[in-house]
Amino acid sequence: MTASTQVGATPLRSWQTAWMSSNALRLLDEALQLPAQDRAELALRLLDSVGEPTDQVERAWIEEAKRRLVEIDQGQEQTVPWSEARQRIFAR
Repeated sequence: MTASTQVGATPLRSWQTAWMSSNALRLLDEALQLPAQDRAELALRLLDSVGEPTDQVERAWIEEAKRRLVEIDQGQEQTVPWSEARQRIFAR
């Protein structure tokens, strides 16, 4: 990972890219230099190339989302703005 590898103003930690090959890291560094619109399009195309989740995985995620929504509706969990969640994630 190079020093320039970051998402927005937040540098990526080594554990976030440890599984990536040197070619993938190089591409990531280059991609992060692109304008936001190009990065978004590239991300969508890369996700599409991975393939659709299996029915079992998709059903599991739907059930998890439903469970979380019930917890929020019942006041058992609180939501936080994305900016705060992102800050918590990258503070680890």
